[in-house]
Amino acid sequence: MTLFAHRHKRQFLSLFCSLMLASFTLIITGMTLSQSWAASCETQGESPKDSSLTPEKTIACIKTLHWEAIPTNARQLSYEEVLTITELNNLEILVNAEKVKQSKAKKRGIENKRIWLLFKFFNAANLEEAAQHEVTFANEHVQTITHQAYWEATEKYDALMRATTAKYNLFLQIQEGIRELELYKSRFISGESTNFDVLRTQTKLVQLYQKYLTAELAYYQASLDMARFLSLPQSPWLYPSALSFEGNQLLFRPLKLFNRSGLSTPKQWEDIALNNRPELKEIQAQQESVKSLVKSTVFEDRDESDVLRSSAKQLELKLQDSEQSIRASTILAIQQCDFDLNKLELAEQQLNLAEKAVKQAKTSFKAGFSSNQDDLNAQSDYGQAQVNFVNSLMDVHLSQSRLLYSIGLINKPRLLGQSPLP
Repeated sequence: MTLFAHRHKRQFLSLFCSLMLASFTLIITGMTLSQSWAASCETQGESPKDSSLTPEKTIACIKTLHWEAIPTNARQLSYEEVLTITELNNLEILVNAEKVKQSKAKKRGIENKRIWLLFKFFNAANLEEAAQHEVTFANEHVQTITHQAYWEATEKYDALMRATTAKYNLFLQIQEGIRELELYKSRFISGESTNFDVLRTQTKLVQLYQKYLTAELAYYQASLDMARFLSLPQSPWLYPSALSFEGNQLLFRPLKLFNRSGLSTPKQWEDIALNNRPELKEIQAQQESVKSLVKSTVFEDRDESDVLRSSAKQLELKLQDSEQSIRASTILAIQQCDFDLNKLELAEQQLNLAEKAVKQAKTSFKAGFSSNQDDLNAQSDYGQAQVNFVNSLMDVHLSQSRLLYSIGLINKPRLLGQSPLP
């Protein structure tokens, strides 16, 4: 058997194994290969049940794959809408808002018993003061939960966008592979190359299709996670309207939220965080409440007074630990912002260069100075640069959102870029 025949046989076996792996991938995602063909080959008017599994039919079905700017029956969801639903429907926020009402009712109850308390314990003022601190604590805890909810909503929306972008990126690679396959087929027919290149490209296409199915499953998972977080019906699928498609160009609408020029040193950012993080205000309110309760028990049970003093010491240590943690997370968030902004500049340069390369490749091909393969490579590089630029924009948005959370200034207007930093 010749060397070429050996290669031909190995390449065919590789393609066959890829087909089998594709079948297995579809099965574990709850979809048979026949069902996949029924969906993708419907436009060809073929019945997959009447045909056997062949590489040619698999490639034919892959060629029918098309991109929908907005998936059929999907619900478009803007980032602003996500934040609005979060602040109105988040169950944890609603629960803690009820706790605020409860603490206020408790405070009113103590005030109504003032005369009885003066007569029995001579400490009405201390108990009223402690009750007021409990109200402050409850309010600050609601702020803490709200900040966490805003950040979690941002993370989940970011995951939904990235899942959509990853799926689109693989679609672009499949389209590139299809164009490459047609090129090698024409070269084989004209005798410029062997069938080996055709088989290699077919194998690549099947592998890309497997990855596309995996990316599609990841998109569905991200959509379900977002729906579950927002307490929305899990059908239809959610589509992030922050992503848009104009022609064959992928766009991302949210940009940088703020500039760091006004605050140059990490110490300034740390001071903002320590003054604004509601978690610290929670602990401080608890400390004041315990101090008031200690005063109210000074003439009563000595053991209860010692327990309260121990609680005060624990809160003091907890405050120190929280401050250290917030300082560290703030510095890390600043560094991540700087890194992502620098990376965005490089991604923009890459996109501009790739765009110029596409124009140059077309001009060179028309003039006969380059091949069709060079044109395909330039288009592929431009598609990847486009996706990389959009991912870099999302990185900046996410890291700046994280910084807002770290310094305790995260809210809806700032996340939407509508309100500057103080």
